[in-house]
Order: sequence, then C-alpha cells, then structure tokens
Amino acid sequence: MNSTIDNKYMKTCQCITNCDLECRCHKCHEEKGYFRTCFIVCAICGNKRCPKATNHKLECTNSNEPGQSGSIYIIRNINGETK
Repeated sequence: MNSTIDNKYMKTCQCITNCDLECRCHKCHEEKGYFRTCFIVCAICGNKRCPKATNHKLECTNSNEPGQSGSIYIIRNINGETK
C-alpha cells in the first residue's frame, strides 16, 4: 500500500498569482482542500508563527516567537512531546 498522498486529488494553491481565497491563513487553505505551495504569514505583521497566520479569527500578536497559543508552530521537546 502506498502511504504517499495522491496529488491528483489535491488542489494546488497559487497564492502569488491567482489564489481564489479571500483569506490566506492555514485554516482557510485546509478548508478549501488546498495543498499549500506558498509560505503563509500573518496579513498584519508578516510573521509565520503569529496565531493569525494559522487562523484569521485569532488576534495578531506581532510576534514570531515559537509556541504561541493558537499557532501551528508549537514547541516540541526531544521526545516529540509538546511543551
């Protein structure tokens, strides 16, 4: 059994040129079924770890610190457990 994702079932986002999403946060990409080919950052502060880059409903923290509540960029220890 092949464990890789079959790309023919995924839509490819072309955010830089003609993305049809009004919002470009991670949550909106996932809801549309897009396979991201772009780098997603907060529309307000431009930081990838800002919680608003993960979900447009969250507040912008104007921070790029890892481990922020709501951000997909969490901190894991050496055993792979979240802190």
